[in-house]
Amino acid sequence: MRFYIVLELVCLAALTAKADKDLRQVFKDWKVQFNKNYGGGLRNELARFRQFKKSAQTIEYINSIQSDWVAGFTLFADMTDEEKAAFTGLKLNDTALESNLEIDPSPLDPTDPEKQYWDMGPVKNQWSCGSCWAFAAVGAMEGRHLKEHGEFRDFSEQTLLDCTFEGRRDGCTGGWSELAINWAGTDSKISHSKLYGYLPIRKDNKYRWSDGECTDLKKPYNNALRRAKPLAYLASYRSRNDAGLQHALATEGPVEVDIYSSWALPFYTTGTYRGDGCGTNPTPNHAVVVAGYEKDYWYVKNSWGSWGYSGYAYFSRGWENLCSISARRKTIEWWPSSEWKICTDTHPSERTPCDSSANLNQEVCQARGCCYDSNYAGTAAQCFIKGKVTIYDDEGKRRVLYASAEEFSQFEFSYYGKAAQVEIGSWKLFVEDDYYGDYKIIKPEDGKVTFDFQSVQILNN
Repeated sequence: MRFYIVLELVCLAALTAKADKDLRQVFKDWKVQFNKNYGGGLRNELARFRQFKKSAQTIEYINSIQSDWVAGFTLFADMTDEEKAAFTGLKLNDTALESNLEIDPSPLDPTDPEKQYWDMGPVKNQWSCGSCWAFAAVGAMEGRHLKEHGEFRDFSEQTLLDCTFEGRRDGCTGGWSELAINWAGTDSKISHSKLYGYLPIRKDNKYRWSDGECTDLKKPYNNALRRAKPLAYLASYRSRNDAGLQHALATEGPVEVDIYSSWALPFYTTGTYRGDGCGTNPTPNHAVVVAGYEKDYWYVKNSWGSWGYSGYAYFSRGWENLCSISARRKTIEWWPSSEWKICTDTHPSERTPCDSSANLNQEVCQARGCCYDSNYAGTAAQCFIKGKVTIYDDEGKRRVLYASAEEFSQFEFSYYGKAAQVEIGSWKLFVEDDYYGDYKIIKPEDGKVTFDFQSVQILNN
């Protein structure tokens, strides 16, 4: 009898050793994928691997109890619970929370479309600074600016991080998205104009994942919010349910919401997240943007880099107020300026320089504030500003990227999805896909595209 027990223990040890060896290879490949380079020598490496093993057990458990979504080795796989918590950062005033967050479902508005998606700016990463509130504020304002004005503005999260709570608190320890939006729209000294708010674009004040001095007040950057003044506030009690969130998405644009990020959410990769670990009406700890919806899910933009569907997640609508997603949505009022001038108020980075070697006149504006050669026969047609890429992944789900033609010239379409549609000015490129057979295929062998920058026309639409 003792012989068989010893044999079982030996076999178990052998299986454990093999599993550890296999997991070490997974860990090695994962470090390359996420560019993980640990300091502190072998001891730190072993500590991270032990945490990776814990994550492997959590991932296996999640995938064993449900099949709606897939948990995997994400950016967070080697992090402790405290380190993962640093990627959230929403602060709530407990006295401002209603004692009863039970919000009764109500009928959907029959005038709402069956589905709605809003074009959004690029997904970004807040890293280990609790600045989700600033990223959600920027994401909502970028999406709203696109909706209202048809132009993408890459706003600066760093400005909101530096300035919203200047002299009062460290923004990396958390904050409130509505205060950030209101600082940009009405509360800062720079945005006191009756005509427009203040928020520079990102390249003027790049993200440094730490709260610094609000230098904007001393020497303002180029103002990218001259088109409007935003104002944000908590939605009314009656609309704080899934029906209210859908109607806001259908009529207002992308919506900033506060959610509860549970122990399971950091491991989300694909599928429709069903709120594992959220419980019933938990207190929110994270700010995100809902960028669209369909009958069965919300389309959620996060601030954790390439996590999930290239930065997005699909939250199930099978449960009312899943992870508190509709209980604390923010309403953004967008007050357009009637005196915005495209020639003088367009940011310099969005004006295409003309060919100076031709020694011809250079002028700014016409269609959308880009620079053109006034002596050229095409006049205002020889320039470009921003373009967009629509990507469809293996499941036919969609996301949109906005950037300049230069940034898209070496874009790896094949890496991001099965299908891609590029629109820059009047030029359109359709990459081969399995979902939309009518696409015209203009695809180089390596999946990259080179644009002739000075021949892309801006359409006035």
